[in-house]
Amino acid sequence: ASLDAFAIRGRRQRNEQTSDDGYAIPRVNSIRRDAYVRMGLGDADRGGWAQVLLGGQSFTRERIDDPKVFPIDTIEEKRSRNQLVGAVGWSGDVLRASVTSRTYAGEDGFQSLTGRLSLAHRIAGVSALGEWRGDDSSSLGEVSVRLSPFSFLSFSSVASLRRPPSDLQANDLVSARAEAALRIRSLWFTGGVVRLDSIHVTPLVVFDSLYVAHDEGPTMALYGGVRGRVWRAIHADVFAFRWERQGFYRPQLQLRSEIYVRTRWLKKFPSGQFGALISVRHDYRDGIAFPTDEGPEVARSSHDLSSLIEIRLVDAVLFWRQRYTLGQLPNEFIPGFTVPRQLTLYGVRWDFWN
Repeated sequence: ASLDAFAIRGRRQRNEQTSDDGYAIPRVNSIRRDAYVRMGLGDADRGGWAQVLLGGQSFTRERIDDPKVFPIDTIEEKRSRNQLVGAVGWSGDVLRASVTSRTYAGEDGFQSLTGRLSLAHRIAGVSALGEWRGDDSSSLGEVSVRLSPFSFLSFSSVASLRRPPSDLQANDLVSARAEAALRIRSLWFTGGVVRLDSIHVTPLVVFDSLYVAHDEGPTMALYGGVRGRVWRAIHADVFAFRWERQGFYRPQLQLRSEIYVRTRWLKKFPSGQFGALISVRHDYRDGIAFPTDEGPEVARSSHDLSSLIEIRLVDAVLFWRQRYTLGQLPNEFIPGFTVPRQLTLYGVRWDFWN
């Protein structure tokens, strides 16, 4: 048997954000709390097991006495939600199965029931997932298959069916993904395709009340990447994702390229209590269109260059991150809201136990 608990409290403050045309996102001063208590029986990796978890989350937006912000931000607001989760299952060398019940409390609470079943081997594996929500009778079914005939070659695919609530006149949503991966020495080359039956995006009215919802028909995207060790401690991570056509609320092309050096310098520090990470990364995004009743607004494409230095000493990590905007104009992910051309983040993080 095992028993553990966790709690975290975070405070966030943000100044008022104003776009080029004068539209403002109000100032925020908020506190978020997350906590849970869990009790478990058995080993989740071997034989039968059971777990019960009671968790809670609360969000408080504190009062701000500032006549310049919107009236909603002059009122203290607190929201919270608790949930009870119970799960039982069996884990073996090949077969894994589990059933999970999740209950959310409150006026808008609901209960869901999820079942998982998987058969896994070094060469191949198959898994299935089914979820049902009792409040609106919606359901989700998903099946995935993996095939690894050789240590340097693997294939995988996933297909899912989401059934909307019975009181809505809506079609079932089908999505699928297929991927292949090939290892050449220490580098993995991956490529795949994603297909969605339809997409529904709610409007981002917090940035502009003129934005409207968007529904899109079947669409497809291609993606690919390279990841792994290039030479000694030098590694690379390159990934690209491209939709077949320009859509609203998303860039058509995204590209991430990173080269980094990761070492523990074991010849000088055989205890493993030292580590270093030096990274340079470039991010690119196409322009993003935001629909309104009067026509689309477009946020221009963006180029970011960032660097990261991390030094680990025993359990403490010192880090320094810099982000720069490339080009003559500052980046904007939302039309009219520009991003600072340079951002610096530094500090220390550490692990401790008793």
